[in-house]
Amino acid sequence: MVSSQNLTEYERKCLDNIRHNDEMMAALKVHTKAIELSTASSKRQRVVTKSYKKVRPVKKKPKTQTPIETQRSLRARGMPPDDAVKAISQSNSNTSPMLDLGPLSMRDAYQGTASDKLLMERVPGFSKKPHEDFDFNGGDSIKGVCESGIGSSLELNSLSLNPENIARVVPGRITDLRFLPCSNAAMIVVGNNFGNVGFWDVDYSIDDEEEEDGLHLYDPHHGVISGISIHQHSFSKEFFDLVHSNDDSIYFVSQRSDDVKCLYFSEGHGGLNIWDERIGKCSTQWNLHEHRINSIDFNSKNNDIMATSSSNGTTYIWDLRSINVDQPKTLKKVSHKRAVQSAYFSHFGSSLAMTSMDNMVGIVTGVNFDHTSMIIKC
Repeated sequence: MVSSQNLTEYERKCLDNIRHNDEMMAALKVHTKAIELSTASSKRQRVVTKSYKKVRPVKKKPKTQTPIETQRSLRARGMPPDDAVKAISQSNSNTSPMLDLGPLSMRDAYQGTASDKLLMERVPGFSKKPHEDFDFNGGDSIKGVCESGIGSSLELNSLSLNPENIARVVPGRITDLRFLPCSNAAMIVVGNNFGNVGFWDVDYSIDDEEEEDGLHLYDPHHGVISGISIHQHSFSKEFFDLVHSNDDSIYFVSQRSDDVKCLYFSEGHGGLNIWDERIGKCSTQWNLHEHRINSIDFNSKNNDIMATSSSNGTTYIWDLRSINVDQPKTLKKVSHKRAVQSAYFSHFGSSLAMTSMDNMVGIVTGVNFDHTSMIIKC
């Protein structure tokens, strides 16, 4: 060490300042606090790191000098499978994904938080008083719409939307909606992409029951609700009856007003089936289009006249009395450049309107539906 006698006055003052600062730091315990803060900071850093797990890169193993023999499957070697593999393959191919047919009680399918007792009491009353201004399939058309040049009695500017008239009836996306055809109340039936069916009693007052809000949710299906058809007394049995199940998707359902025992539905690629309640199975199966059928509608003045629209860009008008199973012939064919999403007859049955993905609305009129006009959508 350097003797204090050899230090200059400046160096001696520096040492005194260092000694004085160390004494002050010791009195304030600054070093101890710094160590504690450093330890606490490292602990917090370890906790945060645990919550964010990162995938570490896998280290490649060094290649060995001796070659390794790889195993190849029987199919890769061009050899037939053994008996065990055949048995497993056959068992998997015979497994059917179709659901068991039969009734499902509405109470068992109910998913709502409140009781559906009030709904079960109100719906039969609705069915006894069908509204004459609604069509058979649940309010697809209402009197007052423009027909043969007659002006509409509804002024669009007078319409308004109130918050109390907005409700989330089902979760997810609404895929179909129908009005219950009745004159004494407003009831809406909604289907979604999760297989739920919801009922909304629009005229229901919250003051009637504390736990009721007019919304009731059911879960009768495992797939998308692609169609809803309502007819009089359809709620009298109070259960969902699964009458048909198949591997192909069902895209639309409809019924004739003069035959409530038969259900018309599109299935698969252009197929149309008629399910008959009296025999408990499909009585008729037709292949009417090359692609899926998106809508089925019947003429209100002549239920034997049916219109179908398809994703292949065509709309057909049929006479059910003269459809040949092997080679069905149409009364009228209307072509679009893209898929036709819907085709519906007017309330009086004198015209047919179609909507297409080509941004065009088609109108077919005339006694024999021989005049076609196209309107560009806005």
